[in-house]
Amino acid sequence: MSHSLLRIVVGEFESDKKSHQPAYQVILELLWRKGFAGATVFRSTEGLDAEGNLRTFILEDVQFNNLPIMIETVDKTELIESVIADIQKHNPDGLVMIFPVTKPFEEEWTMKDHEHLALKIFIKDESKWLETPLYDQLLFLFREKKLIWSTITKAIEGFGKDHVIQKDKLFSLSSHAPVVMECIGEAKVIQEILPEIKKRVKEGLVISYPVKVM
Repeated sequence: MSHSLLRIVVGEFESDKKSHQPAYQVILELLWRKGFAGATVFRSTEGLDAEGNLRTFILEDVQFNNLPIMIETVDKTELIESVIADIQKHNPDGLVMIFPVTKPFEEEWTMKDHEHLALKIFIKDESKWLETPLYDQLLFLFREKKLIWSTITKAIEGFGKDHVIQKDKLFSLSSHAPVVMECIGEAKVIQEILPEIKKRVKEGLVISYPVKVM
């Protein structure tokens, strides 16, 4: 059974023509209703909109930022393909992309023929390992394996297997919203660290997909 990563890009203030709600929230609720295992929403700090206009985060003028919003979900390819038409109705000027991925803890390892892989881990901001934030522990593990340029991105909204939509609060010290970690490395190194990741990630999602490093 194949799985894919669905990535949707939409303007923060783009509204659904029917409900007049923010399009990204309508899409998130659509994925929730369709039974997706989870979805994550990110707000970029800068970017270009559908007309090529520069958008930059300005705290004092949040209502005018209209930053690009990215929604990501991983699920069965068949399920993802079944909602594309509905997503495009709510997001006519946005971008929709699909990437084939492998879930290494649930599927047979099929990445042996690739030189480099991306590893992506979805966890909760509050998740811990040995009483410290789990994302910090994973970052230390990546450093030990020399997986440089590893990144941590905190989402503004999303849901997981519990199907509870969580939102980040701008000035809160703690959050239930998702956190996404990503690193790129040689396929053999990624495969070697998977047992250590599995030991630490008790609740979350881990995916991998081939990339070409220039």
